[in-house]
Amino acid sequence: EREAKIEIYDMRLKYNIVPSPMPELYSYGYQQPWQEGVLESLQSALSSQKSGLNEYGQKLSEEEALQLKNTIAELKHRIETNNPPNNNDTMGNYLSGSSSLVGWVSLLIVVIAGTIAATEYTTGTVKLLLISPAKRWKILLSKFLAVMVTALIMLVLLFFSSLLAGGVFFGFGNLAPYLSVENGSVTELPYLLYAAFKYLLCVPQLLIMTSIALMLSVIMRHSAFAVGVGAAFTFGG
Repeated sequence: EREAKIEIYDMRLKYNIVPSPMPELYSYGYQQPWQEGVLESLQSALSSQKSGLNEYGQKLSEEEALQLKNTIAELKHRIETNNPPNNNDTMGNYLSGSSSLVGWVSLLIVVIAGTIAATEYTTGTVKLLLISPAKRWKILLSKFLAVMVTALIMLVLLFFSSLLAGGVFFGFGNLAPYLSVENGSVTELPYLLYAAFKYLLCVPQLLIMTSIALMLSVIMRHSAFAVGVGAAFTFGG
């Protein structure tokens, strides 16, 4: 703890971070400067790293030691570059949290995929499709692509609507970069690009759920069954 405190004091001197004269006021609703919160977390992490023990007094595992190393690198980078973390009242946090709404997009796409082929049997139009010159795989592929294009359009609309809403409520100018840490090396990434990556990572899930719902729609020829099983896979997955 003594070595960790000395290192924190050195950082205060180097970057001219003045300690708060009355830190006890933070518990009464006064806002704590972000540097103080980062330095407190950094001191705790440095103490654990130097002692080789975790918060429970047990020896650090390799995974815990690596995670601690990355945490220390990130916190030090924030102090060195004057880069505050995104809190709850920033556009970045709102934009990142809005990615959870992609689950509802998946559910709607499952409904579309589960009915796009089954309704052909219900209305009898499947006979017209089967006697057409187009091969069956082309018919299925066209339906699959139509559903996937709809899903991508909805993802783009959700992203830009979240971006607009976050900017209106929290402002467009307080978007700090996202810090990517790997093996103690810190890389800054524009937060908009990071948020876009989070949305793009939902595409494989959409692809799998759409395929399952469309397959059930074709095999069972019943939209309710295809939608129900597809929705169960979406929430269960």
